[in-house]
Amino acid sequence: HHGALALSTLDRSARSSRAEARVAAAPVLGHLEEAGAELRLLRMVGDSEDAVQMAAAVALTSPPRAILEENLPEFARALDATRTRRNRKAAYRLSLLAAHAKIDHEKVLKALVDLAAFHEQAIASLAHLTGAPLENAEACRKWWKERG
Repeated sequence: HHGALALSTLDRSARSSRAEARVAAAPVLGHLEEAGAELRLLRMVGDSEDAVQMAAAVALTSPPRAILEENLPEFARALDATRTRRNRKAAYRLSLLAAHAKIDHEKVLKALVDLAAFHEQAIASLAHLTGAPLENAEACRKWWKERG
C-alpha cells in the first residue's frame, strides 16, 4: 500500500542522494497516523545519514511512545547510530524524543550516556529523564558508573 511504497522509495533514494531523499520523504510525512511507520523508519537507520534524519523527524513529529517502548532495542540502536555518525541534528531530535516520551529504559539511558560525549542535547535529555544534575559528558559517565 501507499505508505509501504513511500518507505521503499525513501529507502532507495536515501542511498542515492540527499535531494532525492528529501523528495521521497514528503509522502511518508503524510502518513504519520499509520501505526509503526516511525519504527520502520528507525529500522532503516543503518542505511544512511538521511535515513537517520528522517527517522528522527518523523518520530519527533508524532511521539509514538508505546511503539518505541515495544521496540526499545531499535530505538537505542537509532540513538547509537547518531552517535557513531556524529549526526548532530538527528542526535538532537532523538534525544528530545526520549525526553518527551519519558523513555528512561536502561538501553536508552546507556545510549544517551554514550551520546553525551558528542551532543549536549543528550546531556539535557538525560538530566530531564533522571532528575540528576548532569552538566557535562563527564558527569553523565560518572552518574552511569555510580548507578552500577
